[in-house]
Amino acid sequence: MDVYWHLIVGGDGTAWTFTVNGTSTDFASGVIYEISGANTTTPFDQHTIVPVSGSTFTTTPATPTVLHDLPIACAAPENGAVQSQSVLSVSAGWTLDQSAIPSYHPTFTAHGPTTTDTTTPISNTFTMNYPFDGNAVAALDLIQPAATSSNAGSFTSNF
Repeated sequence: MDVYWHLIVGGDGTAWTFTVNGTSTDFASGVIYEISGANTTTPFDQHTIVPVSGSTFTTTPATPTVLHDLPIACAAPENGAVQSQSVLSVSAGWTLDQSAIPSYHPTFTAHGPTTTDTTTPISNTFTMNYPFDGNAVAALDLIQPAATSSNAGSFTSNF
């Protein structure tokens, strides 16, 4: 699983397309978040990824290094579309945002409340409707707020 980001500048337009290149015969899926209020120099405070199986996909906890990070979690099972995969629930306080379900590798994302300290590890659990025996991952990104104090914790986004 990869995370790509793009800083929007004047004249960029409003439509985005990501093209996956390579020789794999697998299918790819992904989601796009539009986030304002993030640090434009170093937007990622922390990133974790872990192989998962079963019907609960729990991200590896990450501890923020700054206040007011925006946590975004992702679950990507294999064969999810074949099994009519869906998310039954996410951790308390989290919101399920997107479900990209192509013919092979679906992607599910959620966001949590902005962090309030730099000592509490952050994690999310996706509870799925179908158990998997492997080839799935759960990832977590903590997005740093803009460096100016007036923007601290003031993310706006289109999930």
